[in-house]
Amino acid sequence: MCSASAPFIDKDVVVDGLLARPELNGTVGKALDFDDSKGRYVVLVGGNRMALLAKNLRLYNVGAETVTIELHQRVTIHGLAGRPELNGKSGLVVLWDENKGRYGVQVDGIL
Repeated sequence: MCSASAPFIDKDVVVDGLLARPELNGTVGKALDFDDSKGRYVVLVGGNRMALLAKNLRLYNVGAETVTIELHQRVTIHGLAGRPELNGKSGLVVLWDENKGRYGVQVDGIL
C-alpha cells in the first residue's frame, strides 16, 4: 500500500527519463505497487506492466505545472509518514540518492 517510501502507489504517473526505451517518455501510466526487492514501481503503461525506478516517474496532474527539484533549492517538506514532525518545515536540497529515488534535505542543520 501507499507509504512515505512509495508515494506513487495508486497514482497516475508520467514516465520520464528512460534511456533504454525513450519512446515511452511522456507516457501516462498507473503505479500499482512497489517491489521492495527490486526497488522499482510496478507501473501499468498501455496495458503492459513495467518495473520502473522512482527517478523515471513523476506525478501526472491534469492542468498542473511540472515541478523540477534542483540541488541547493529551498523546499518545504510534506507528506512524510515516518518523520511527521518534519512536515511543514523548510530546508535545502543537498543530495539526490539515485538508488533510493529520494532527495536529502537539510533541515535545521540535520540531514
